[in-house]
Amino acid sequence: SIAYRGKYSNGGIGLHRFVDPVDKAVYLYTQFEPFDANRLFPCFDQPDLKAQLDLTVTTPNNWEAISTTLPSRIVAGKNNKIWIFKTTPKLSTYLYSLHAGPFKVFKSRSGIIPLRLFVRKSMAKYLHVDEWFKITKQGLNFYGKYFNYPYPFEKYDQIIVPEFNMGAMENTGAVTFTESYLRRGVVTKEEREGLANTILHEMAHMWFGDLVTMKWWNDLWLNESFASYMATLALTQATEYKDAWITFYADMKKWAYWQDQVSTTHPIVSEVANTDEAFTKFDGITYGKGASVMRQLSYFVNEKNFQVGLQNYFKKYAFKNTVVSDFLSEIALASHQELTPWSQLWLTQATPDVLKTSFECQNGILKFVKAELENKRNKTVRPHVLQIATLAIKGNTFSIINTQTEVLNKAEQLVPISKQIKCPDAIIPNYGDYAYVKLELDSKTLKSVQEHFSQIKDMHLRMMLSDSLWEMVRDQMLKLDEYKIFVLKTLINESNFKILNEISTTASGNGHGFNSVFYFDDNDIVFKKSIENIYWSLLIRAMPESDIQRLWLENYISAAQSTEALQHLNSIFSGVLKIKGQKIDQDLRWSILAKLAQYNDPQILSLIDAEAKKDTSARGVKLSYGALASIPTLENKKKWFAELVDKKSKLSNEQQLSVMKNLFPAQQVELRQQLANSYYSFLSQKTLDFDENYLSDFTRLLAPASCDEKSHKELSSFLKDNTNFPASVQNELGQTISENERCWRIKTYNQKQITIR
Repeated sequence: SIAYRGKYSNGGIGLHRFVDPVDKAVYLYTQFEPFDANRLFPCFDQPDLKAQLDLTVTTPNNWEAISTTLPSRIVAGKNNKIWIFKTTPKLSTYLYSLHAGPFKVFKSRSGIIPLRLFVRKSMAKYLHVDEWFKITKQGLNFYGKYFNYPYPFEKYDQIIVPEFNMGAMENTGAVTFTESYLRRGVVTKEEREGLANTILHEMAHMWFGDLVTMKWWNDLWLNESFASYMATLALTQATEYKDAWITFYADMKKWAYWQDQVSTTHPIVSEVANTDEAFTKFDGITYGKGASVMRQLSYFVNEKNFQVGLQNYFKKYAFKNTVVSDFLSEIALASHQELTPWSQLWLTQATPDVLKTSFECQNGILKFVKAELENKRNKTVRPHVLQIATLAIKGNTFSIINTQTEVLNKAEQLVPISKQIKCPDAIIPNYGDYAYVKLELDSKTLKSVQEHFSQIKDMHLRMMLSDSLWEMVRDQMLKLDEYKIFVLKTLINESNFKILNEISTTASGNGHGFNSVFYFDDNDIVFKKSIENIYWSLLIRAMPESDIQRLWLENYISAAQSTEALQHLNSIFSGVLKIKGQKIDQDLRWSILAKLAQYNDPQILSLIDAEAKKDTSARGVKLSYGALASIPTLENKKKWFAELVDKKSKLSNEQQLSVMKNLFPAQQVELRQQLANSYYSFLSQKTLDFDENYLSDFTRLLAPASCDEKSHKELSSFLKDNTNFPASVQNELGQTISENERCWRIKTYNQKQITIR
């Protein structure tokens, strides 16, 4: 018997306590992964020590209490309730949970499974209950059939909580979600798909992770890779989002390619020495690359065999812990294939293979395709099962005239063509995106894509090709000035939301890795003004109340930097300038204020103060701090920096993050550099006093990287001289150094004389 007391958290880990500024209601929730269950109760806190747990909780009478199981009984007193929960099935401590507060609760059922959805009262009006339950039911039905294993727990709760550090968490039978999924304005189809993906990702964990759990954190991918892969499969097969593999490419896979090319990359399966190191593995390798490799494995062994292997895996290891060989053995048995060589190459080696193709024609007929595979880190290349597509330009179309499936597993390989085809205008390997491999386009294909991109009918292919061009910029194989021409042309001619969103991201920032705005020279006024003008023109011409209209408004706010554009934003904010069909909701108003603050609008302090008095919600407080932090004076930056590093600060984790994200916008490089010594001093002296989430965000968002050789040397030297940093700091510094170097190399390459192709 152990008696103990603990402190509530305001950092989003352990038992987090939140007071709603709107109605002063108190809400509590837990977050334990990877090593924080011990903050709530004494325990051996590691995933392979599964246990059955009993819980009794005392709360005020008007509160709800939620945990892994339903209560066996509730004893009501004069002022309090005592909740006595049923004993849990065997589970790992990081998957246990407790949530409490005066939540508003919505109920439904999926067959015999009771469903509940919890949200704090002041945010309930933004919750689309029917849609949330619709996706939940579709997912439970799909997974139960696909795995041939019914949902393994007694109920399925989903709790939407404030100040959450991540998107969601797969607590057994009681999944938590960030309130960021609650939009205070119109919800676009892309945002709805994003929420559906998260719901299905966490639901997949009820089998991958909760029912069968990895033994230790080096097999974290057994959870996250499969949940990411299965969520996309469920979206395409069980919901309205049939194009989910395109979204997977744009989000998960691009994240993976980026993460796999920085200095901190690691194999999908790698040794994890401790839980501090485990925290750094929640990254693009574990999620995006692992899920991409799962898709390649399914294609490699045939999806039906893959599905049978999964079904056998769950039956054999239910409520147990596994290692990678347990999983692969079941897939191998179901497919009658030896997977040990495959797993060695795919799971224990880092960095992506690069696939370069060329082709030769004779007498106007395609003779063969030459495929060259290279891995710049490893001597060996991996086996890739993929489709090679042949494309031709005919009039106003750029169409696929042939596809054939091939196995590429050599450094050089000649691929014979299965039928007689006229000499094509382009050869695209990895059509359909089944392989995880970087593409290097041959010169003829590159020219065809640049000139006829908008004529390609296949949307997924257009997405992949636009990204290939951007990767060529990042690899210093295509000049930034050439890419700018492609961007301006494509923004005008493209109509697909997903592709426009991706291309505008490369032009306006906000992508994975180093913000692409840094790549463009400060004196490149012509391009920046062109982007502004195009966004404004497209915004004015867009169909009222459409998702695309919202996209252009958000992009215009992001790109605004000229006097004219800032005046437009001021007029939109004040209501003098109205955009037909576009309501400027509360979150958009804060976005405009943050942009005006970045350029020190003369009235900015009074505007922020008035808006904060109007929007007293937790989100309003957070966004007001971010806007204030954006104001470009050294005195202001020093004040907010001091607040961030003060251990006694009253800022919550979410408020700190808002300040960090806004403290040094891309155009405020000089101010960032003026606080470089303060940044280095803090990390050198105070890191052990702060948790991993804080350290990770602080290190990444405030690093004095200036896209030049000088800051690269300073950051590299700092990391070299501080080898005892926590894993989260080392990881973020390593990534920043890699991207900072890439940035100034891109600028240097762009200044060279353009090669005429």
